[in-house]
Formats: sequence, structure tokens, C-alpha cells
Amino acid sequence: MGSAADEKENANANENPCLTTHASLSPQLAHPGVPLEGYKDGVRVFFPSNPDEPHDTMLEVDGVIGVTATYRDDGALGSPFKSYFSYTAQKYKDRLKGDPDSVRVRPVFVADSDVYKEAFLKSNDNETDVVLGSKGQIVFELPVDNDTAVPIGAYYQFISTDNRVLGTIPMPMFGSAR
Repeated sequence: MGSAADEKENANANENPCLTTHASLSPQLAHPGVPLEGYKDGVRVFFPSNPDEPHDTMLEVDGVIGVTATYRDDGALGSPFKSYFSYTAQKYKDRLKGDPDSVRVRPVFVADSDVYKEAFLKSNDNETDVVLGSKGQIVFELPVDNDTAVPIGAYYQFISTDNRVLGTIPMPMFGSAR
């Protein structure tokens, strides 16, 4: 999906947009593996709140994903790291049946899912699924050994009321290397 403005922007790109997006998700890292000034990127995704009526229930989610590290007074890297997703969700154009309150956001972790799920639950009132709503922020905190912090594969799924995946976005996150 997308708009005419997106199509024009992609046509004018000097690089393959897929490669550009991939590169932006893997920033240059400083020792011990955390971006010096954090990382953030804009995201925009379109999906229906009801996959049985995609045209009439189309939503637009516009937001920022990012990761920040904390630093102690002596300048040393602190803990925990925070991964965040701040967003607004609205009905797309004239699609009157779109309902952001009927969509849930669920974290998915590529490896060590029990460890990260437990930390996610602690950061989000013991809720695995968070109601999308029209505006919000999801924060995920994970204390790690700063000497071995590495990017961890994770993403958010948007889930319908009948548990169908409507869309996904990346979740920037750092964890301990194993």
C-alpha cells in the first residue's frame, strides 16, 4: 500500500528502498554495541482493523520506533536499555469502520523468547498484548550486561480480535550476547 507521495519518494531514491530500510535498522554501533546517541526511525503502516472488511476498516499507524541507553553520572553506560514505539492510529481517509481500539499490539522475539517476554511483561503491566487505541507508547526495558550488549531480533505484530496478524513493524532492542 502507500500513497502517491510514497510512490514519488521511492521513484526518486538513489538506492533500493528495501536496502535503505534494512541499513537504517542496523545503525553503526559503538563499543560495547549500543548506539552512542540512541536510535530512532519513523514508521508508517496501513492495515485493516477487520481483515474480513479490509477496504472499510483500513487504519493508518504513524509513529517512531527507537532504542535508548541510559548513562551514569561518570559517563559509563547504564542499564536498562529502553525500546519504544510511540504512535498515533487513525481511520484511513474516509474508511468509517476502522477501529484502532479493536487491534492489539504483541511483541515477538526471535530468540530467547521467555527471557524477553518476562521483561516485556514487567514493563507493560503483565500484558502480552497491548490495545493499540488512537495514540500511545509502548516501552520495553531490558537490563543487560553492557559489555556484551548486541542487537536482538524482535518485532511488534498488530493482531485482530480473532487473533489474525494484520501487520508487523521492527522493535529495536538490545540484549546480552550468548
